[in-house]
Amino acid sequence: MTVIRPAYTPESRTRLWFNDKLLGGVEGASFAAAFFAIWIGENPIDETFRDRMLGRRRS
Repeated sequence: MTVIRPAYTPESRTRLWFNDKLLGGVEGASFAAAFFAIWIGENPIDETFRDRMLGRRRS
């Protein structure tokens, strides 16, 4: 199984792992906000996916 895992902390920046291998990172809260907005922002690429990730019920 392939696992892609992004994470952000101000101390260690936005980092991306592929399975258990760290691919790299980018500093800055503005990059993290833009990166995660792709999936969980106000205008995500898929609203149903966003709502499920955030535990929201869609009517």
